[in-house]
Formats: sequence, structure tokens, C-alpha cells
Amino acid sequence: MEVIARTEYMAGDSRDPVACSLFYFALGKHKLVQGLWRQAAWHKEQAVMLQFMSNDFTQPRWRTAALKNAYALLGKRRFGEWRRLAFVDLDLRVRCQNTRPHSSSLEVA
Repeated sequence: MEVIARTEYMAGDSRDPVACSLFYFALGKHKLVQGLWRQAAWHKEQAVMLQFMSNDFTQPRWRTAALKNAYALLGKRRFGEWRRLAFVDLDLRVRCQNTRPHSSSLEVA
């Protein structure tokens, strides 16, 4: 799965951390995603994501914040971003159950 994440990041001219963050979150590599966001100075959401990623998601306060942000994105119908933020907190079984109704295949979930 790490090879897929690296390939997604390297695809295209711009190295976009959004493309690979889902895979790295699934692997539990939060610090690596934070480092990729540091390098993406061109991205319009860099400052917001760096501030958000600097939080300690082992604490209940920040886990709750991640879920609230994820569900706010779900309400805006930004399903891709929602999946990435939901991976910060939830275990894999819960992620698949929550994502399944919004996607056409389990692999995408």
C-alpha cells in the first residue's frame, strides 16, 4: 500500500499531498503526511492543514475535532476529503462501514 501512496504522490507535475494522504493515513503515517504538506507551499490549504496536522490525535479532544471536520466535509459533499480526515481517528472496520454508502465499491471505501 505504501508503493501505491508513493505512486499517487509522484503522479503528475505537481506533487499533491491530497492524492496520497488517504493511503498514508491508512498505514498510520501521520507525520509523513504532515511532512508532505510542509513541502506543498503552492497548495491553497497548506497553512490550515499544517495547523490541523500538528495536533496530537491520540488525545480525545483532537480525535473529536478530526471527526467533526470530517463530517462537516461530508455535509458539503466533499467525500474524498471526508475519507482522508475520517482515517485520522477511526479504525478500519468503522471507516469501511461509514464510507460504503457514499461510494460504489468497497475498494474505494
